[in-house]
Amino acid sequence: MKAKNIKETFELAIQNHKGNNFEIAEKLYKEILNIDPNHFKSIHLLGTLSAQIKNLDQAKKLLERAIEIKNDYSETHYNLGNVLIELGEIQKAINCFKKVIKINPDNADAHNNLGNLLKELGKIHDAENCYKKAIQINPNYTNAYNNLGTIFQKYKDFQEAIRLYEKTIQLNPNFASPYNNLGLIFRELEEYQKAINFYEKAINIQPNYADAHNNLGVVFNKLGEFKKAISCFQKAINSKHNYAPAYDNMLFTLLYMEKTDSKYYLSKTKEFRSSLKPINDDL
Repeated sequence: MKAKNIKETFELAIQNHKGNNFEIAEKLYKEILNIDPNHFKSIHLLGTLSAQIKNLDQAKKLLERAIEIKNDYSETHYNLGNVLIELGEIQKAINCFKKVIKINPDNADAHNNLGNLLKELGKIHDAENCYKKAIQINPNYTNAYNNLGTIFQKYKDFQEAIRLYEKTIQLNPNFASPYNNLGLIFRELEEYQKAINFYEKAINIQPNYADAHNNLGVVFNKLGEFKKAISCFQKAINSKHNYAPAYDNMLFTLLYMEKTDSKYYLSKTKEFRSSLKPINDDL
């Protein structure tokens, strides 16, 4: 394949990649690499494509190979970081996002993703700084505002957390997460009707939002509306088959109702217990 043909093949590969014709794009990238094994852009984009189709091990291998060829291309480090998150290799992912920031300090996504990982490791203050930096770079970065809100929620600074969630909603009214987070705050403040309203808004935006269904069920439990709670937990389970918190809450509620004297709830408890067996088999 001549250089001109490599260029034409690469352009065709990108065209198919952008059109989500992944199988064709993959074949074309591999054709190029059969001729030029060190064609950086083909390795990088084939790794990116592999990540998109969830062939994570191949994606990791290709992106690492691309970095060996060209170490100063921030996008490759960024994509590898996201792959490593999915593979559970958190420290390596952190290193990738730090490398991105070193190459391109104004990459707001890298700051935000680094913040998420640091928060997961319990490094809350460092995560806070990452989110603030992301917002400084991009003042309209909805995810960063929402994530920063979760930090202040952990600090129990509910006033600031509410302000940040409201800012998130102002920027993107159709983003479900801040409504759910506001529900959590008002549940903790024992303002249950406000919590219900926010959970329901989150569900209206994202009907299969398992966390919001589960959290709504918890509030109904606190209000003694057990049938509504059970319905919410079931919807959470339907939305996310192996969602452990909803199973725990469902079982707790059914066992509680069993003690109250209702044969209905006793039968539902037995039915629910039996449904747990196939779930465990899937794990």
